Amino acid sequence: ANNLTKTTALQACCVCGGGEGGVTQPPTPTPPTPEPTPVPPTPAPTPMPPTPPPTPLPAVPAPGGRGHVIFRFDDVADWGVQAGLATVVDTFLAEGAPLAMGVIGGAYFGDSSAVVAKVREGYAAGMEVFNHGDDATTKFSEISKAVAKTHILNAEEGGFEYASFVPHQNLAGPSTLEALAELGYKVISTCALCDEDHPSYSPVDLWSTPMKLPQRTQTAEYQNSAPEKWVPTVEQILPSCEAEIFANGVCVVMMHPQEFQLQSNPVTAAQLRDVIREVRARGWGITTFRGFYDMVRGGDGTAAPRTPAPESPTPIPATPEP
Repeated sequence: ANNLTKTTALQACCVCGGGEGGVTQPPTPTPPTPEPTPVPPTPAPTPMPPTPPPTPLPAVPAPGGRGHVIFRFDDVADWGVQAGLATVVDTFLAEGAPLAMGVIGGAYFGDSSAVVAKVREGYAAGMEVFNHGDDATTKFSEISKAVAKTHILNAEEGGFEYASFVPHQNLAGPSTLEALAELGYKVISTCALCDEDHPSYSPVDLWSTPMKLPQRTQTAEYQNSAPEKWVPTVEQILPSCEAEIFANGVCVVMMHPQEFQLQSNPVTAAQLRDVIREVRARGWGITTFRGFYDMVRGGDGTAAPRTPAPESPTPIPATPEP
């Protein structure tokens, strides 16, 4: 009986699997983790086209929202330029356009009543007369003295009120600027085309004292090797001014009476008239140094003083046909 009880208990233990010494059932196998479904690589973003650079704007907005051209007429004197003076002044008068006239002064202006009358005629019509120094031989170191000397002489002889200065051969330096500031000058015009190491190289600076409005282009270029020294470059004026107005809002065109008196290939009144008309056709204004200064400072460009024209100005003969 005892043996039977033990046998029955052992069988029960084996069936139940419980208790110490029992047989443990194998665990239910865990299914293998499936391989993750591969994620397709993120496509590279479509490259964006590079942002085009912004359209450059003028460094200084032109007064009134448009470009302006200043015609700078140098070398007005008593002799040797009377026919060219008449051609240029009369053309601007006929077109109703302002002109800036540079009187050399000192011993070189005031003796010819015909020249003085023609300058005063333009001045009374709204043109500007600027101080063009004493003479072409003035040494660089003496320019500042010459500015003051010429200012006094021209004011007495011509009755002009000066606001702008253009040195001979575009030579200017710190002493010149100091002299102009002391005399209350508003504008100086030298050379934008000079090499940057040239003493007179000057970019446009509307906020300096005086304002710097350098010459950018010209009706003729002086070439010492040329038969008559001057070679017309009228066709370069409009392209040069277009670039200069885009950059600075203003373009200064240099002229001399000698260019209109050449025997073989002079600049003509018709060419000058066409340039004036094309400037206006492009929507650019024509003004003077003083007028532009006034507009930049918030005026309407009509601040230049006026002297009544003589009742009967002495006519100057036109340039004879070659």
